[in-house]
Amino acid sequence: MHCTRCNTHFQWSGAPGSSFLTPEIKRELEKAEKKRQQQIRLEEERFRKEQNAAKKKEIVPRSPNEKKCPSCGKFQTKTTNSNTIDCTSCKTRFCFCCRTAFKGSQHFTPGGPCKQHS
Repeated sequence: MHCTRCNTHFQWSGAPGSSFLTPEIKRELEKAEKKRQQQIRLEEERFRKEQNAAKKKEIVPRSPNEKKCPSCGKFQTKTTNSNTIDCTSCKTRFCFCCRTAFKGSQHFTPGGPCKQHS
């Protein structure tokens, strides 16, 4: 049957479990659902790409006296002549020259891991 008012094709059947949708309408609905699912996947992929691009953007230091903490990645400013920097965010102690986290003072001794002495 065809409804001229809403322009819908349907089957009239009173049998239990039968559908009022014709095979043509079922195919159209399946096609529309596939298209909707594809659009959702494309939107999710675009969203993931935007998130990854935002994560990859590198924030540059504002001055040559700033370096990123090797532990948390926050910029720290060198305010004294010492190359020892204590991160204000995560409290990691690191070398301003080589950005290596360390404990104690042997990092800056002659023969130590860093070529720069404090």
